[in-house]
Amino acid sequence: MTTTTTKTPPKRIFIFDNPRNRSHLFYRLLATHPQLKTHYHPYVNAGCFGPGKIHYSIFGNNPERTKLILIDYILSRNALDPATIYSNPTLLPDDLWKSVTPIIVIRHPALAFPSLHRSTSAIPALANLDPTENHNYWFANLAWSRLLFETLKSQGRTPVVVDGEDVCTRTDEVIKGVCNALGLDPAGVSDTWVPLGEDAEGFAHPVFKEMTRTIWESDGVKKHEPVGSVSLDDAVASIEKEYGTELAVNMRTVIEEQMQNYRYLEKFKV
Repeated sequence: MTTTTTKTPPKRIFIFDNPRNRSHLFYRLLATHPQLKTHYHPYVNAGCFGPGKIHYSIFGNNPERTKLILIDYILSRNALDPATIYSNPTLLPDDLWKSVTPIIVIRHPALAFPSLHRSTSAIPALANLDPTENHNYWFANLAWSRLLFETLKSQGRTPVVVDGEDVCTRTDEVIKGVCNALGLDPAGVSDTWVPLGEDAEGFAHPVFKEMTRTIWESDGVKKHEPVGSVSLDDAVASIEKEYGTELAVNMRTVIEEQMQNYRYLEKFKV
């Protein structure tokens, strides 16, 4: 008689993030668990080095073409209505989409959006782009995170929601909440690690090299006490001091547009 042993397929955990939400820090924290095999940003190399890669030199050389390619064309190809529920609002194949355990990382827009501007300002091709025109803010739009959350909720799936700021201010609570949701022992997570430096995955591309440098050079979570309520006025004042009044006014606009989505998702965080 032949005995057949059926192996349980491994759980696929997929982190859905936005720029400057501390998702890289959260990834490094969760990746310390010995039961997890990690793959950092599986689609980044295709976007940065594949045949459809973005040539960032066009930002400085031809701003009108930049807008045409990165805003008008992308929006026409990804014209999802945030008010509509989709069976699969992602670019993942349906079979993969149905199999993943989703984690959605969010962060207060008054922290994330100024951070995004500062990080892109360190990249010559992206420096000083207006927040209302910079395509990076389209990627940072929390409407997509909310659409993802509500789609999963309508399918009876419960995504894990993590506030990136809590990774530094409520580290132990985040570890416990996430591990409990994933069926992992929280004791397996370490809030310290060995720096990876320039050997890190995806570090070669100049944009990712600049935007992820600190996390790959880090040796752990730099914990700090919560600062209380995040002040939109303080965030905008800081931007005005660094970059001027016009940019600060537009920064306030993009932050205020995202607050409703953030407050909604915040209610479900671990």
